[in-house]
Amino acid sequence: MKKILAILLSVLMLCGMCSAAAFAADEELSLTVVTDVHHSRMLTTQPITKSTEDDPFGHVVSNGKMTAESAAIVDEFFKQAAANDSQYVIVTGDISDYGTPDDAAAIAAKLEAFEQSSGKTVLCVIGNHDLMYMDVQGFKSAYANLGYDKALAVDDASASYTADLGDTYRLLAIDSNNVNQPLVDWIAAQVEQAKADGKKLISVTHFSLFSHYTVQQIVHTSIIDKQWNLPDKFIDWGIKFNFSGHTHELDIGEYANDKGVVYDIVSGALTTYPACFRTAKFGRDGVKIDTKYIKTVDSGLIPEGMNETAANLLQSDFRAYTKKMFMEGSYRQLLLFFTPAYVKSVAKLDAEKDADIIAMLDVVIPRLAEAATMPLYAPEAEEGEEAPISLEAIADSYGFTIPKTEYKDLLEIGCEIYAAHCAGDENYPMYSTVGQAASNGLGAALNYALEPLSEEDYNKLLDWALTKVTLPFAVPDALKQLTAETVSRSEGIEYILLYAVSPVINDFTKDPAPSDVSVTLPNYGFEENDTVSFLKRIRKYFDMLLAFLHGLFSFLYG
Repeated sequence: MKKILAILLSVLMLCGMCSAAAFAADEELSLTVVTDVHHSRMLTTQPITKSTEDDPFGHVVSNGKMTAESAAIVDEFFKQAAANDSQYVIVTGDISDYGTPDDAAAIAAKLEAFEQSSGKTVLCVIGNHDLMYMDVQGFKSAYANLGYDKALAVDDASASYTADLGDTYRLLAIDSNNVNQPLVDWIAAQVEQAKADGKKLISVTHFSLFSHYTVQQIVHTSIIDKQWNLPDKFIDWGIKFNFSGHTHELDIGEYANDKGVVYDIVSGALTTYPACFRTAKFGRDGVKIDTKYIKTVDSGLIPEGMNETAANLLQSDFRAYTKKMFMEGSYRQLLLFFTPAYVKSVAKLDAEKDADIIAMLDVVIPRLAEAATMPLYAPEAEEGEEAPISLEAIADSYGFTIPKTEYKDLLEIGCEIYAAHCAGDENYPMYSTVGQAASNGLGAALNYALEPLSEEDYNKLLDWALTKVTLPFAVPDALKQLTAETVSRSEGIEYILLYAVSPVINDFTKDPAPSDVSVTLPNYGFEENDTVSFLKRIRKYFDMLLAFLHGLFSFLYG
């Protein structure tokens, strides 16, 4: 029996080796794709001053960018990319952090040196940070030897160009900063030329080709404007794959119509958690997408001045360091959003026409910030003393229960969920402990924030808020009337959260197929069968239904 098992295992191993060998033999193209490098010549050459004993991670930039560490991270990336089997390295925008001529020259020199030493071809695509202090012509000049020198066609009015990727494929590098009709016409012309030349197109943009989740659709700042209808045009043109960046998250989305499908493969930022890049192998068996991580850096390339606490974590566990920097940066960034000035700016409110809404926001937003940052759970009070204020106590007064977690406040839970989303294959559904803590904590925070408003102002603010977002479905007037007139305000807020907000949050915290981190997609000439596509849709809708039912039963019987 043991001999039979040994023979079977040997056969299986040989079959696996043959399959891998067959894939390698059939492989036509191998790419390394990296995005949002955010290299800074200035911050990598000057001492770190904001990392102190009281605030070891105070040198973090915006939402967790490790800009001072960018030279060390880029150096490690070069080592990994040089050692893999890719023929081309594609950089999909935000190559330098500030986009100054000096910054661009510094990172361009590093990329050119890597190209010469590794023998790989480097192709750069423009991002929004690359235009902060330069125009399009300045970008073309700075990266002249990193794509434009291999270009078959260059758009005079933008930074877009095409370049061959071997004998079968062609790169379509699109400047997504300012998509307009002339650029769409230029792309269409390149599609026709590729067909005439017998080439399959692989597109690259900095911004996403389409919305991957509802929140992204609401915000509209990281997607190419819908008016150009590029996803449907891509399918009509026969472009099946687009690589993008900008959002600093690992996410692979698919857009399908009755004619076909296009995949938008978003890569995580190199210098922000989870500090990664992609490899993509195009072969007859499919397109194998993998994610590679920066797990260590040469601490000798880090500028001096970093506090010992931060430096020790960087050297001992760089992955943990990237997560800590992300959590610190995101927390600080979110605090900036919890201000009346920011909300009024984003909502584009008119001081005279929207005076009543502005007055309400001036009351509500500071209280919301207070609730989001107060202790999530109250410590045990000393005998004879009143328990310190906590969101848990506020929730209890409104009939909410916040399950026990390890987080200090609601904002930290938000940062954890955001980190999981950026890492890909996120799995914090609304019925999980963290999901319930987030949704119930949000319910308590909203109740606390809206408490000072009269019933009339509450209804007016609710109507205004619902008109400012594009939800996947409208909140029925009957539900709004019910929450305003026939039940208490806290129950009304819970109804709104259950009906309108929970599905949106669940869409962000629970990832649908395909996998964001490692997946094999059907290549040109191979389509997903109807059964597989149907099962994917069933899984997504089942997850949404399960989250909704769990929230409903928690509300009715919790």
